[in-house]
Amino acid sequence: MDDGSEISIDMTTDERSVMMDEPDVAGHILSAAARATLLSAAPHPGGIEAWWCTCSIQVTRELLAWAEAGGARWTGLDPVKSAVFSRAARQVRFALWKVGAGPAP
Repeated sequence: MDDGSEISIDMTTDERSVMMDEPDVAGHILSAAARATLLSAAPHPGGIEAWWCTCSIQVTRELLAWAEAGGARWTGLDPVKSAVFSRAARQVRFALWKVGAGPAP
């Protein structure tokens, strides 16, 4: 399923921040579209303490890969940061699952 649909993603402030603050590394560079998605996130319209953004399935998959890579990269160096990346990855997986574009988180 990649019909150009937009997917809604919810993230807590720490999840969004860790994704935005992670620098590009050799072999893994976040695209302008994915970075714009994170930057354009707004407070959740439902009033919950979270950030909400929409993007294409392709960008959502890129954000998932970014979160998974960040979690793996920080596992031995900063377990807390790694855990935040893991939570962000779970949020992105859930967004893909909600539209039938991925397995259950």
